[in-house]
Amino acid sequence: SINVTTSTQTLNVTLTPPSDLFVSSVSYPQEMDANGSYTITYTVSNSGSSATHTPNWNDAIYISQLPQMTSSATRLALLQHNAVLDADSSYTTAATVTIPGNIAEGWYLFVVTDVNNNVYEYIYEDNNIYRSDTTVTIRVPDLAVQSITLSSDHVSPGQTFTLTYQVANVGSGTLSNTSWRDAVYMSNSPQFHSNNATLLTSSRYMLTLHPDSTYSNTYNITLPTNISGNRYI
Repeated sequence: SINVTTSTQTLNVTLTPPSDLFVSSVSYPQEMDANGSYTITYTVSNSGSSATHTPNWNDAIYISQLPQMTSSATRLALLQHNAVLDADSSYTTAATVTIPGNIAEGWYLFVVTDVNNNVYEYIYEDNNIYRSDTTVTIRVPDLAVQSITLSSDHVSPGQTFTLTYQVANVGSGTLSNTSWRDAVYMSNSPQFHSNNATLLTSSRYMLTLHPDSTYSNTYNITLPTNISGNRYI
């Protein structure tokens, strides 16, 4: 048989006063260049009635084209915090982030404190995310060949000629933190198609190129002996 005894007394259970983390301020540039590095400074405050029960949690910085925080957001930084935060206290962190090179136009900035929910906050978990009121403008560079100068427009097979070209950044963003290759081709078609063009020479670059800035290069090129007739550069 099973004997069950029920107590007539009640037990008063009081929850531990929770902490309440939230991102109270964020400082960031309103315009950034793709592939550029920038400092984002944010402050996390504890508006709860007790200190955090753990000293360890992570904050994260994201950008997204959506105004809501979703799994499609791109994480720019993950920052570890290693100290108990007392009630009515705060800490400030400065993080250097690099903007991806494959994005442009308007993106929202998000800062999320306690991104993995390590801190007990009871019903106050819904204010851990900060989002910029407006989108941050991501400026992009745009390289364009401005001019090509040849030492002669009549060249015989096996003969060397000089080619000078100039490239300008006609975009709104500064080109930095990346490398690229310029190449000179010759083709019998006015439209470029790599499968029917002959590579004459190339160079790799890694420059910081601001908007409206230019660079130029000069090659001494020996025309292959198997090329004849009219050709485009």
